[in-house]
Amino acid sequence: MTRPLWIAALDCASLGGYALALASRVPDLEFSPWQAIAGYLAADAISGLTHWFADTRLSETTAIIGRVLIQPFRHHHRDPAALTRHGLLELCGNSALFALPLFLLPLPATVTASMTGSLVLTNIFHKWAQQENPPAIARFLQRWRLILSPEQHERHHSRGVEAYCVTSGWCNPILDRLTAPRPATESISVTR
Repeated sequence: MTRPLWIAALDCASLGGYALALASRVPDLEFSPWQAIAGYLAADAISGLTHWFADTRLSETTAIIGRVLIQPFRHHHRDPAALTRHGLLELCGNSALFALPLFLLPLPATVTASMTGSLVLTNIFHKWAQQENPPAIARFLQRWRLILSPEQHERHHSRGVEAYCVTSGWCNPILDRLTAPRPATESISVTR
């Protein structure tokens, strides 16, 4: 699938904007492991909600968002290994675009930095979960369940209606309950 030049330009601009937004928050950062963990959990939940939305809503032809968000997710389901052939710009650019508005939330700088940084890296973690032989650092992080593992992500590809979180997969139990297809309710007729 050939990427249009305007999407590559948007990816570059998004990463540049992300770097500037992050740099503006650096003076406010404080060492807080709990805030960093909260940001990481938020990133996993956001990645799952975004993945669920892209898999189940709208169309690949929806104006702008179809080409930038929906199409890459759907293409990944038709060809799961496609993600392993993407470069850094393609992996992180659209994530940076969707992370930018999160800087407007009234959150501590450490939460914002952890959340947005994790989101920008999410597609790299996703790629490593798809690769047959990811880098050693990826295997270490996957083994300790700090990032998405191939086993966790296989649940999504084998069943298709669960395990949408692609940062670490930690939020999948909660999101699976929220997004599970609901059985059709039968109408009850009352006779008198």
